[in-house]
Amino acid sequence: MVGKVVAIPQPYKAILEFPHKGKTERSLLWVDRLTVNGKATAPGHMMHDYLRVGSKVRFSCHTFNESGIDQCGWFTTSAIRQDPNDISNAPSSTNLTTLVQGQFNAKGIIHLVAPRQGVIAFNDESGTEQLVMFLGSKVYLFGKRLGSKQSLQTCLPLEDRVQFDAIPTDPLENDHRCRWFATAVWKGQKPNVDYEAPGSIDQGESQNLVKAIKQLTSSPKATFLQAHGQMLSVLNQEFGVALVSIKPNVWESVLFHRSAAYLYKLCLKKQDLRKIFKEG
Repeated sequence: MVGKVVAIPQPYKAILEFPHKGKTERSLLWVDRLTVNGKATAPGHMMHDYLRVGSKVRFSCHTFNESGIDQCGWFTTSAIRQDPNDISNAPSSTNLTTLVQGQFNAKGIIHLVAPRQGVIAFNDESGTEQLVMFLGSKVYLFGKRLGSKQSLQTCLPLEDRVQFDAIPTDPLENDHRCRWFATAVWKGQKPNVDYEAPGSIDQGESQNLVKAIKQLTSSPKATFLQAHGQMLSVLNQEFGVALVSIKPNVWESVLFHRSAAYLYKLCLKKQDLRKIFKEG
């Protein structure tokens, strides 16, 4: 939703007002919940560095104790400063949640190729060109997997037609801004790749959970939730729980393993999550 700053009572917080179910509501915003020009606010900076009374922001929030000194019935979990020139074109909600189906048996052409990685281009259902990053280790040519020392440039020329399976990825996490990552690329016969979802899982067995998470997050048959959220709890060095906004003011908890977590292009599969994340 879109709200307006009506007060900045302290250096690090602001009060937002917004319409909700026919009433004017108030939400508390701390400066560390604010994003400006795609970046989080810098540590130590004050609210006046980014907002003023009358500024508009897009935000998500949840209910809060209205009896506090600020008389706010809502707490802002994430907010994006709005450029005044963009307000008229802004969506009416900050719900950035999207359900995305993986690409299964899709077709495309070689858009870019290097010795051991490349990019495939294809048009989605709306006719928009999409880019898929792939690695040499995922390539199969006429039933045979590409050798570990064989260069892609010797067997996949530009504009060569290929088929592929792919899962969504963050375009900011790769140099070519690809929104997809291929789990298999082939010409001729499709390789035998097991994408079957795991059966019942014994939640007491950590290794079973890890295996199931890896299998589900790498399957092009899966449906993927792309959303913004925050850290709810770091369970141990391997597992955490994120709180994700699935629609305005509706939240769900999401269990994740460090093997499926990334920080600025760095996969955290060998990192201790307790040393990286904190609640909130």
